[in-house]
Amino acid sequence: MPRKMAQSAMEFLMTYGWALLIIVIIIAVLFYLGILQPKTPNSLIFSPGFSASSFRVGSGTGAFELDFGHAKGQTIRVTKAGCSMQEIPALTQSLTNLTNPVVIPSGTHKWIIGGDSGNTLNCLDENGNPLNPSNAEVGQRYRGKVCIEYEEVESGLTRQVCGDLNARFESGVSGATPTPTPSPITGCGTINSPGYYVLQNNLSASGTCITITSGGSNSTLDCNGKTITGSGSGYGIYLTSATGVTIKNCVVKNFGDDAIQLYDSSNNIITNNNVTLSGSGIRITHFSNNNTITGNNATNNTGYYGILIEYYSNNNVVAGNNASSNNWDGIRLYLYACNNNIANNIVVSNNHLGISLFSGSSNNTITGNTASSNGWSGIYLESSSNNIITGNTVSSNGGNGNQANLYGWNGIYIKSYSTNNIITGNNASSNGWNGIRIDYSDNNNITGNTVSSNNQTGIYLYISSNIVFDDNTACDNNQSGGGYYDLYCCSSSTSSGDSIFDTNSGCTVTQTSTCS
Repeated sequence: MPRKMAQSAMEFLMTYGWALLIIVIIIAVLFYLGILQPKTPNSLIFSPGFSASSFRVGSGTGAFELDFGHAKGQTIRVTKAGCSMQEIPALTQSLTNLTNPVVIPSGTHKWIIGGDSGNTLNCLDENGNPLNPSNAEVGQRYRGKVCIEYEEVESGLTRQVCGDLNARFESGVSGATPTPTPSPITGCGTINSPGYYVLQNNLSASGTCITITSGGSNSTLDCNGKTITGSGSGYGIYLTSATGVTIKNCVVKNFGDDAIQLYDSSNNIITNNNVTLSGSGIRITHFSNNNTITGNNATNNTGYYGILIEYYSNNNVVAGNNASSNNWDGIRLYLYACNNNIANNIVVSNNHLGISLFSGSSNNTITGNTASSNGWSGIYLESSSNNIITGNTVSSNGGNGNQANLYGWNGIYIKSYSTNNIITGNNASSNGWNGIRIDYSDNNNITGNTVSSNNQTGIYLYISSNIVFDDNTACDNNQSGGGYYDLYCCSSSTSSGDSIFDTNSGCTVTQTSTCS
């Protein structure tokens, strides 16, 4: 019986073996062609908080396109990128500078390579060299890494994030960004449809020059370095109910109202402009939210402010600007301007206040600014609560005698029922009166500040209760020799924290050491 079974098996193989062999060959060919392979989807995975909304890798050259988003809680500015099969250290050290850095508010995404970004990038091989076209044919896979370098607009910190890329090469990806067809502007007028508008020449206006309406939302106005000059009235650039607009590279001067005003206009970007000799440089007003104001020079405005945010305008970012030498304040928040971030600005030599918050402007963050040599106080809060003031340099403020008793010659001045503010990690030195002063304002937190060489008192509390007071250094104050103190509390109560100081009148605080 076994011999008969073996013989039957042999006869079966002799008869049908050739068919089985052909089937195996066909299956192998189908696998080779990818027809029977599992359809692994393209993927580009970054660390949590970052995402690739869309991406492609082009055949032949490895041209790369990326729509990049994040939800990190603050606006970022993407400046460099790379795509390579190299390991991380080699890749991150050789990233490509983007021709057009891209500003991306938190919770949004934008093309940073390809799309409408104006940036191009090719993916590279394991040695950092261009791809061999024979290894980059349509349908073949590319496995590598994509790294992005960005700047946190609010903090000024530079960071990198990398993701793993696994994608098939596709046809029709040139890597060349479709450049919007510019719509030339040669005179003042109204923009009421989306487009990419480029100023062709300098403009002069007897009133308002350029108006952008809601119909002009999602437009870019690129002044290309040209100048818009007013005759002392109107607005240079006026947005009304417009969203998604970028205004860049403009010089705007001599307008009686404002050089640039956003009225009921949200989610816009104002960047790299020079606004001067006007009522105010940049005004964000009447429910204008989630705008990004970065890299502008708002200086020498003869009416009021360098940058003004007012009338229920919230969640705006004002970062990396120069708001100096203005007739009133460098940066002012007024009338319920809340949840704004004022970061890393230069605010010096303004005639009145450096950075000011008035009338219910609460829950704002004032961080990393230089507010020095202003006529009155460097940072001033009146009837504004729940703000964070941290990491600022406020020095040499004071000297303008007009209304000095109201606004003071202090580094940081908190007054008129401004409660629950956090003042931490600031350097307040060489100011005309006091380094930090709090009047009629309870439940504020003063911690970790360096307050030195002020003409009068280092830290002065007046009729203010429940002040958290800890880990401050207050030394070498009373530079005027008038009998002032490092710490002075009048009808005020503080927690029993620790600090470094020499002289104290009335403050409940433990002296950890003297200044010498």
